[in-house]
Amino acid sequence: MIDHTEDLGKMYDEVLEDISALDMTTQRHRRCCICNDVKIDGYMKNVTMDSEKLLLILGCLFRKEISMIDAREFLTRPAKTYVCHFHFTETIDTLYERLQITCPYDIYKCSADILQKTFESVCELRVHTTFTQYIKILLDFLERYDHMRSPTRQDLLDYYTTLVEPSCDDPRVQAVEEEVAGMLHETEGLGNNYNEALECSSSLDMPKQRHQDIHNSRRCCICNDVKIDGYMKNVTMDNEKLLLILGCVFRNEISMIDAHGFLTRPAKTYVCVLHFKETIDTLYEKLQITCPYDIYKCSADILQKTFESMCELRVHTTFTQYIKILLDFLERYDHMRAP
Repeated sequence: MIDHTEDLGKMYDEVLEDISALDMTTQRHRRCCICNDVKIDGYMKNVTMDSEKLLLILGCLFRKEISMIDAREFLTRPAKTYVCHFHFTETIDTLYERLQITCPYDIYKCSADILQKTFESVCELRVHTTFTQYIKILLDFLERYDHMRSPTRQDLLDYYTTLVEPSCDDPRVQAVEEEVAGMLHETEGLGNNYNEALECSSSLDMPKQRHQDIHNSRRCCICNDVKIDGYMKNVTMDNEKLLLILGCVFRNEISMIDAHGFLTRPAKTYVCVLHFKETIDTLYEKLQITCPYDIYKCSADILQKTFESMCELRVHTTFTQYIKILLDFLERYDHMRAP
């Protein structure tokens, strides 16, 4: 009888590639009107308010990224204008730095000379804008997008002062210790049954088993290896995808462009179990911690650097969200770390 398992494997790989290509084409992409980058809708915002367009392009002027002529041309574009989330973060940071304030309501304490200089730049773009209108536009924008600003060093210090390290007699810690003790007790008898398992495996019909493995195999979206389901995990949570690909970036295995492409893949993403171990080890090494709760003792500078890398992949993530994502991932997969 002719063995067609190799042909089936090739056909299976081709079908997987066709499906992945089909899923990628269904993603809706937009082009940013400031940097001309093409991204999916989740990383873009449709700016329809003239006041927001005005401040976004004003931020570009303050950063000397465009000329006044280009800025005026930008304001003449149609109502639907798609802009990357990252530019909102840049604009917020630029305005805070330019006005020398730390929160939206500090605008009432801002120096009149500083406000006058920024107002003159606005008048070059919109000559009919009054000073009162300018203050209102500025305050509305800062209030609406204040959550997208980059965290300052003081923000990090304020955040850490609110954290409380869990006590040693935490019920969660005791529950984990009991679970580990039970697992160790169950594995004591595995050595005695090892020979029996070998005898059972030798009696299996190997061609039939291989045929079943081919139908149950998946392709890893990171290393492209094809393995059976037992060695793969279907990653459906965006936060897990984000940290997995962040680990690859930290290990210099992929570029930032490839990382962005990974995050635009469909919901069902199969990843080797090995990559979870690598990511856990990389995060522990990068953050210089030994357990999940050590994140509360981690240096603010180290967290800031890793947070900046995450913001390059997902610009709308706040620092508080980043800490929660990190802690959840470390708690969930801490058992997979290398001994």
